[in-house]
Amino acid sequence: MDLIKKYLMKDIDVLLDCIDEAILIVDYQGNILKHNEAFSRLTDLSGRSLVGENMKDIVAGGTLKESAALKSLEVKKKIDMNVTYETGQTATWTYIPVFDEQGNLVLTIGTGRDITKLLTLEKKLKISEIIISQFEDKKYLLEGNFGHGEIVFSSPKMQQVMRMCWKVAASSSPVLVWGETGVGKELVAGFIHQSSDRSNKPFVAINCATIPDELLEAELFGYEEGSFTGAKRSGKKGILEDAHEGTLFLDEIGELPLKMQSKLLRFLQEGNFQRIGSNKLQQVDVRILSATNLTEDQLMNSKHFRQDLFYRIGVVPIYVPSLRERKEDIFPLIRNFIQQFNTTYQANIKIPPKLMKRLYDYDWPGNVRELRNVIERIAILYGSKELSEDDIELVLHCKQQDSENFPAASAATPPSALPSSLKSATEQFEENLIRQAYQTTGSIIKASKMLGINPSTIHRKLKKGILRIR
Repeated sequence: MDLIKKYLMKDIDVLLDCIDEAILIVDYQGNILKHNEAFSRLTDLSGRSLVGENMKDIVAGGTLKESAALKSLEVKKKIDMNVTYETGQTATWTYIPVFDEQGNLVLTIGTGRDITKLLTLEKKLKISEIIISQFEDKKYLLEGNFGHGEIVFSSPKMQQVMRMCWKVAASSSPVLVWGETGVGKELVAGFIHQSSDRSNKPFVAINCATIPDELLEAELFGYEEGSFTGAKRSGKKGILEDAHEGTLFLDEIGELPLKMQSKLLRFLQEGNFQRIGSNKLQQVDVRILSATNLTEDQLMNSKHFRQDLFYRIGVVPIYVPSLRERKEDIFPLIRNFIQQFNTTYQANIKIPPKLMKRLYDYDWPGNVRELRNVIERIAILYGSKELSEDDIELVLHCKQQDSENFPAASAATPPSALPSSLKSATEQFEENLIRQAYQTTGSIIKASKMLGINPSTIHRKLKKGILRIR
């Protein structure tokens, strides 16, 4: 038996050298009892036996900067520790202390694994992730400027919105886009559709606030022949069927009647519906995107909107910030609209820097839609003329018809020169404004577009003799 033990102890060094991981055994004083060749290579201490040397002397001599073995003796418990050596290699060490029957520390045994390549790969992975993130940001910017029409942005908030849109595009989950009027909710919904695998399928949009309640069900679900008075003889498919395999965008979802909310909820839950006048179930594959200018609290606390429907359509809520929350987007949007309307109206819009600041500081209650209208108005009214401060104020406030737009009467103004009533003053202001727009554009249609009114309004005033512009 003693002979067997002798041979086992003799061959244990051979056994340790067969193990790829570094192994080090030191006693309670730090003296090295055993180590293998992997330890010598890792620490660059090859060429000599280290048995009998003390780890404290090796560290003090500068051969090693630190020792996990000494740390294990210090704390007297199992430790995990990374150590980087002069060779540039890094090892992760696990040390387990051994105690005698009286609880005295006898020795500690450590195994170390070279993780240099792993750390290098992790570093490269982090660099790759940063590069990919930067690339995606640039990609969103490029797609915003060139690939998706009017989605122009540079602000961090909109970059975050577009990043979220890109991620949700890969799924078919319902998305609720919410934000103030004019922020571009339909454009965001269109971006999600175009970025999805449904992009070559229909994108069908419906405004829930513009269709009469009694017609909304027929528009959405369709109907069979003879279902109601006025129904087409052949019946009619609803927009759910038109959007099969594509996307249905429900704008102003907060205006959906309660009756329709129940039917939409049933469709979202079961994936099928019935046409009006039919008992046959229709099954379609449609992704639902919705939008509202109501806040989450307004929807949740409203007696006119079902909370269970809210949770169904709002699996992924995306908030599109107002323009005053992302002022970094104002100048890029202005440049984009100037380029667009210079081409449309053969203009050469000139906005001095100080007036650009006025546009930047403006609150934009109508958001991107209002900004777009203002730049178009400038192109129609002023063409290539450089704008003055008065011009900007007129363009920004031309729809307001309250007292702030009327010239103040001076003390020398005789009472006979003042309008006889508020109504006549309003009519006089309207006439002057329409006349100026017409003289600038030379067209009733262009003048009405610039002022944001229907051409029939101008024609009606001309016919009644209230207005004279020619």
